[in-house]
Order: sequence, then structure tokens, then C-alpha cells
Amino acid sequence: MSDRSIRQILGRFKNPLRVVHCCFSAVLVLSLMLAWRVAVVLEQAYVAEQVSSLEEVASALDRQFQHSVDNLLFYRNTMHYALQSPSSTDKTRLAIEQFAERRSAPDWSVRLAQRRGLPVYGTSDDFVTRHPPLSRDIPELNNELTAALELSYILQLADYSQDFQRRIFYVSRAGYYLATTPVPSGNRSEYLFGKILNAPWFEGNKEHINRARAVVWTDSVYPLHGVAASVPLDLNHYWYGVLGIDFSLDAIHAFLLDNIQDKNEGTVLLYNRAFRQIASSAFFPPQAPWFSAGQIARLQQAMDGNLMEGSLRMGTRFVTWARLNSYDGVLVRVHTLHEGLRGGLGSISRILLMLGILCSLVLLLSWYVMLRLVKSMMKLQGALSWRANFDALTRLYNRGAFYDLANRQMEICRNQHQPLSVIQMDLDHFKWINDTYGHNTGDKVLAHTGAMILSALRSADISGRVGGEEFCILLPGATLADARMVAERIRQRLRNKALLIDAKTTIHFTASFGVSCSTELESADFTQLQIRADERLYYAKVHGRDQVCAGEMPPTNNGD
Repeated sequence: MSDRSIRQILGRFKNPLRVVHCCFSAVLVLSLMLAWRVAVVLEQAYVAEQVSSLEEVASALDRQFQHSVDNLLFYRNTMHYALQSPSSTDKTRLAIEQFAERRSAPDWSVRLAQRRGLPVYGTSDDFVTRHPPLSRDIPELNNELTAALELSYILQLADYSQDFQRRIFYVSRAGYYLATTPVPSGNRSEYLFGKILNAPWFEGNKEHINRARAVVWTDSVYPLHGVAASVPLDLNHYWYGVLGIDFSLDAIHAFLLDNIQDKNEGTVLLYNRAFRQIASSAFFPPQAPWFSAGQIARLQQAMDGNLMEGSLRMGTRFVTWARLNSYDGVLVRVHTLHEGLRGGLGSISRILLMLGILCSLVLLLSWYVMLRLVKSMMKLQGALSWRANFDALTRLYNRGAFYDLANRQMEICRNQHQPLSVIQMDLDHFKWINDTYGHNTGDKVLAHTGAMILSALRSADISGRVGGEEFCILLPGATLADARMVAERIRQRLRNKALLIDAKTTIHFTASFGVSCSTELESADFTQLQIRADERLYYAKVHGRDQVCAGEMPPTNNGD
């Protein structure tokens, strides 16, 4: 890059308006970047807060479900032990005898004692025969009944008032069952078994479906609406029945409400594996579903893989989700924009937004005021600079500015090996014009002369008023002949154009010219050129005025 290009680039930044625009633009850009960074940090904090808060609820719900599942597995182990080591007491033998007497009845019950243990309800042999997979054709039928009666002791002694589950039950393929909650009045065993055989938790524990014989999570419809966890009871490759626990929707709803500490934390929803809503923390469920089919598809797509939690935006709602370890489902929190703005981070965001807007307005106002000040200063500077460098009457350079430019231009032409010509000009009889017509007319003559000079010059030429009625013209790149032609053109225009003084008076005036060129003198400076041009001007004045003298020969007068 050349020195000239560097100077041009640096010269652009000397413009005060550009400097102000650059500075304020930089401040504005930095402010926007800072605001963007603050917004990113706040968003990250908000996402982390939402995910962490939902994880706490998910962990608490997981603990409740896991505690119930552990109890369920304990009851299955108890049944295994009782099947392998059946007890034989008077009460158990009496219960077996009662079963033998009543097993053909459509609705029967037996228990070990009136005040101890839970009753075992059953249906008839005929019903069992007609409804596979029910069957009583097993040698250990009595042992299973004894084990179920022993389990009833444990279930009756347990305190479920503080537990999450609402019902524990055992259903045998031999056509009987027991449960910790009373059977609804008026329901016969055959009717109940009709419901049981079609229940998802019973179907899901069949050997060809639950091959791992693990815990199965399904919906519970009867007698409680909610969620059921169930496990099959197997021994020696035989499926005896199903042990299960029911969780009511009311219990799950109450639990979610207890774990939502602030109403601005949003709504927590529990979904099963098929993404069907099980329960929510909302006091009043909305009229429309929480999610459309497309939004559910987005959620399911986001949950694909091994991620345990995540988040995504849906319009003005922020949705976070967390998988449960013990339950085959997922917790989803829906946080609306209104709830977010009313929260802790929302309040901080509102304050920062208002401060940002206020700072931006102050910055823009300062920008505007600074521009006005700089423009006023530039205007004033321009006026002062013009007054310092130009003659107010002729609008040509004054003496000091002209000599500065002339010396500089002389150096440029010398470096570029170009000629430089000087025209020294003086108005003829100017004192007589002042004395005859007044100084006001003299000023008009000077102004008219300045206009004539400017109209005859190129844009690269330099002209100035160096005395009262003396003018000097600098012609870069012009030879002596070129300069003489310019001087002659100016002389002709001044001589031929009358100046209107008032409505009745016009005057004519002339000027004399002396011309010199740098090609005449070796290593000449501007002062030497001006001296030679001034000598020729004097020669023109002495020999009749209204002439151009450009050499040593007597001047020519093309006018008179």
C-alpha cells in the first residue's frame, strides 16, 4: 500500500463526523454484544433452573414409586417362600376345608381368622373352567391358597396411610384374589374376574408377553383410576398369578402439588410410555389438550435416545422433561412466558431489559447531541477557516494562504518536473475609481475582478489577492505561452465587460499583467518567479497599462 493510500485512509478518520459515528457505532455494537451475552447467560440459567427443578420432582416421584416397587418385590419373595415351605396349622387346614366346600359357589370367601388377615375372595370351578388362563388343575392348589392367606397377615399389619400406593392385591389363576381395600359392595367375584381378565396388568404378565418376568407398568381402570405396577408370581416354571399395586390419580396429583413450591413454576404433567397423560399438578385442567399431535411428535423425537432430561421451546412455552427410573414414563413441565416473567429470573430479566432500553435511549440521545455539536463546531470551524484563508470581498485566497499554497505547489511541480507559471495582476487607475465613485464602487470592482479571475481558471489553478488591487495567479503545469493566453483572456473579459454601479451609471476598467514561468529560471523558487512577474507587471504599467507582459520585449497592447 502506497503512502498516499495510507494518508487517504487516515484522512477519512480526521473527519469529526466519521469519528463520532465510528465511536458511537462501536459503543452501540459492544452494548448489543453485551446485551446478547447477558441474554444468553440468563437463558442458560433459566434452562438449568427449569431442568434442575423438574429433576427434583422426578427424583421425589421416583423414590415413591421405587419404595412401592420394593414392597411389591418383597411380597413376591414372601409368596415364593410360603409356596416352597407351606405352613400347616389348624387355621390353615380349616381354611382349606372351607375352600373345598365353597369352591363350586359363584361367589365365596375364606380367611384365617375373623380379626386377623384379609379375606380371600373367589369364584366357582365352572367359571374357572370356562375362562382360561384360569385353572385349578395343579397339585399345589392348597399350598398357593395357604401362601395367599399368610400374605394377607402381612398386608393387614402394614400401615399404608403414609405410603404412596392406594391398593395392593394378589390375583391367582386359580380363581381367587385378595386386596388391601374393601371390594365395592354389590360386586360378585365373577363380575370382578371378568374385569380382571381384561385388565392390562393381567394381560401384560402372561408368559409370552412378560418374558423377563419383571415389573410391568400399566393403566389401572377398576376399581381405581390411575397407574398399576405388577409382577408375575412364578415357581418351578408355573405361573400362579399376579401381584400388583395401584396408584390413584388423586394421590399422584396431590404429590405433584406438594412438590410445586411456587405457582409460577409452571405445570408438571406425568405421561406414560405411550405419551398419554396420567396426572398433572394443575388445579383446573385446561379445556384443550396441553399439546397438539405435532407438538407431541416433537417431544417424542426429542426424547429418542439415552437422554434422561431435556428441554425445547414451543411458541411462548418452555417445556422441560425428565425420565423416571422406576416408572416407565416421563415427567413434563410446561412453563408459560407469563409464569417465566413473574419468576425470579423473569424479574431480573425485566429489570435488565428496562435498563438496556434506558441506556440505549441515552446512548442514541448522546449520539444525536454529539452530532449536533460536532456539526455546529465544523460549521464554525469552516467559517473561521474560510475567513482565515480567503478574502471576503473577492472570494480569492488572502495573501498568507496564497503564499503557503504557492510554495507547496512549487515543490510539487519541481518534484514532478512540471512547469509552473505565475501571473501578477494589478488594476489600472484603481485609486481614481475610489476617489471618483467612492470606496463602495471600489469594492464592487474588486469583487467583479475576483469573479472574472475564477471564471477564467482551471480547478487546479490558484488565485489570490496579495495587495489592495493586486492579484496573483498560479498555474501548475502551464508554460509561459499558456500563462500569457490565460492572462490575455482575463484582460479581455475585464476590458469588455462594463460594471453596473447604479441604475444610471456603468464603468469600464482595465488591468495590467506580468507573466513568468519556472522554465525561464533554473532552480527558481516561487519568490523569484513572482519577482520576475512583478517586474514585467511594472513594465506593462509604465508602457501604457491594459497590457500583458510575458517576456523581455516591449509589451503588446491588444486593446487600444
